[in-house]
Amino acid sequence: QDYVRAVVKEEAGTPLATPFGIQDSSMLKMLADANGLIVREPFAPPAATGAACSVLMLR
Repeated sequence: QDYVRAVVKEEAGTPLATPFGIQDSSMLKMLADANGLIVREPFAPPAATGAACSVLMLR
């Protein structure tokens, strides 16, 4: 599985996960700012904006 750093916010009662543009493992600030990880299958094609996804909450 792949994990994409993201910020998860609630909009109109629905959680919305927004991935960070840079996912490089050396970018620790992005990990510190993330409150969730979007779970993706390896080599999955890009998901459409607004598509449902699985998220692991970090805090």
